[in-house]
Amino acid sequence: MKRIIAMILLLGGFSNLNAQTPYPSAPPAASNITRIEYFIDTDPGVGNATAFSITPQTNINNFSSSIDLTGPGYGYHRLFVRVKDADGRWAFWNNSFFSYIVVPVYPNAPAAAVNINKLEYFIDANPIPGTGVDVPITPGTTIANQSIVADISGLTKAAHTFYVMVRDENGRWSLTNFSLFSNASISNYPTAPAAATALQQMEYFIDDDPGLGNGTPVSFASSTDVSGLSVNVDLTGLADGTHNFFIRSRNNPWSHTNIVSFLKGAGLPVKWLFVQGEWKNDQALLQWATSFEEQTSHYEIEQSADGAVFKKIGTLKAAGSSTVRKDYQFTDISPVKGWNYYRIRQIDMDGKSSYSKVITLLNRKELSQPLLYPNPAHNQLYIELPASKGYEKIQVFNSNGQLQYAGKISNGQTYMLLDISQYASGSYLVQLKGAKETHALRFVKSQ
Repeated sequence: MKRIIAMILLLGGFSNLNAQTPYPSAPPAASNITRIEYFIDTDPGVGNATAFSITPQTNINNFSSSIDLTGPGYGYHRLFVRVKDADGRWAFWNNSFFSYIVVPVYPNAPAAAVNINKLEYFIDANPIPGTGVDVPITPGTTIANQSIVADISGLTKAAHTFYVMVRDENGRWSLTNFSLFSNASISNYPTAPAAATALQQMEYFIDDDPGLGNGTPVSFASSTDVSGLSVNVDLTGLADGTHNFFIRSRNNPWSHTNIVSFLKGAGLPVKWLFVQGEWKNDQALLQWATSFEEQTSHYEIEQSADGAVFKKIGTLKAAGSSTVRKDYQFTDISPVKGWNYYRIRQIDMDGKSSYSKVITLLNRKELSQPLLYPNPAHNQLYIELPASKGYEKIQVFNSNGQLQYAGKISNGQTYMLLDISQYASGSYLVQLKGAKETHALRFVKSQ
């Protein structure tokens, strides 16, 4: 019996081999895809995900649609997509990671700016709208270039806070700016100088100073300004040659009003071509030349620190007699600080003498005090500034204390040129201010 069963099984095996299905000639036609659904992160079960609306088709490679992201929270997620064909078979078609970031809706254009019609400031006080110091303004949509002049005269010298508030045409206030500042280093504004009083006395002298009050008196009408005064000078007995005329006035104290060089007589033993000077290696180099000399003995070089009292500082032998150009030079190796006045005294063989014109040189080296020139001045005023003083500001006042000019002085600046051509004739005060000291100089503006 067992043998029969084995035979039957064996025969069955052969029977199977002989009955194998032939290999198909072509694959079956693709079925339409009838459903596409998706889910995010968690699978709700086949057929329970969110479906896309589609037309049944065999190819969905170009299918596109939108996905509702209302449910997922912000962050990273995975999207799954699966499909079902007409035979009811399901398959996953795609899955991918994505990040969920909400892009805000682009805002509408802002409303047009309205004009700002009120501005006020506060110093230290709490900025409460409508209680500050009013600043007149022209209504506009911006105050970016608005300047404010704030009164800080009553403030203690310390650090303070400055606030600015504005109001627009709709009545809305806003705090526009605030900043810290310190007035600890600000000095009090100087009081105006006293008005000039009338001149009390005037006198002149030629060449040699007889002493204050001992010159030749000058008659004049009492005034604070004598810039246009004419003076008749008696030259009787004065030797021919070059001389220096000095005139000074007194308004307690005395001051030199003017110095003028002049030439008296003709047929002089010397004809000067020029007298000049320059600074060279911190020394004063004086040069002069003559076109004619007759019986000249020598030249004496004289120097002064104030233009009034001169002293001899050197001697040079003269040509004697000459009808051609002769050149001379002399070096002052010890000039004084500030202004140096020089003149050349020509002495004949018979002892007679005459003077050249006076020249001035300014020794800026180690200048300890500021200087101004010329004085009196007509159109321009030059001011020499010692660099060591560190002056920062300059102001010019007239005789009534009215401010005529205010400016800044750059760090290290040693020279200034002021245009005074439009100033009225009279006396003026120049005030130089620095962090450590203040210096005042006076000058006269002439016609």
